[in-house]
Amino acid sequence: PLLVADGVGVLQRFEVVGLTVRFGGVTALDGLEFSVPEGETLGLIGPNGSGKTTFFNAVTGFVRPSGRAPETTPGPAIRSIAVLPLDNYSGDAGQDYFAEGMTDELTTQLATISRLRVISRGSAMQFKGADRPSTPEIASRLGVDALVEGSVLRSGERVRITAQLIDARADRHLWARSFERSARDVLALQGELASAIAREIHAELTPAEESRLASAPRIDPEAYDAYLRGRYFFNRPSD
Repeated sequence: PLLVADGVGVLQRFEVVGLTVRFGGVTALDGLEFSVPEGETLGLIGPNGSGKTTFFNAVTGFVRPSGRAPETTPGPAIRSIAVLPLDNYSGDAGQDYFAEGMTDELTTQLATISRLRVISRGSAMQFKGADRPSTPEIASRLGVDALVEGSVLRSGERVRITAQLIDARADRHLWARSFERSARDVLALQGELASAIAREIHAELTPAEESRLASAPRIDPEAYDAYLRGRYFFNRPSD
């Protein structure tokens, strides 16, 4: 049987015999698919090394948390952040413009939060690609407390963004989650993601900011796609 675990948290360590794990690039349980022989049970430790144990039963397909995580002391406040270029997981390099557009939109959404300093897209875009420096080095060069990285997958009329938040000062994963919506609701997806990040770093939103992030309009997917294409090529150096 195939078990899909969704919304559990950051993957820290797993212990299992005879398990095949398939995932791509993001160390999170969100949306990961586990191929488990019938009757087998998988135990995972997480999130964030807290000692909380979650069991995945391949027969019934339920997720059952066991035990309570010990209370932890919050780390230093996160007051600045950068969104690194989201990876294009479509398998088509021709979709790079869409991934870049989603990066820009998330940066814009976060930048409207008054209590958060967000690095510009131009500064963060230099770290596009797999050969970028380590997380602490990127954060040091950008002068930020935290980084957001992740991926974009567009399939038909669905858009999925998987993101993770990293406290760059300690090179520690704080949070990871996937968000999926129809192409018409991609702005609402961005607002939902920005709100989730703000909650995780305890950035207080004003009533106006909360309302704006929660009330994004629906769009015409074809028109929005044309807009993202145009902006992508406009930002490219001319020959």
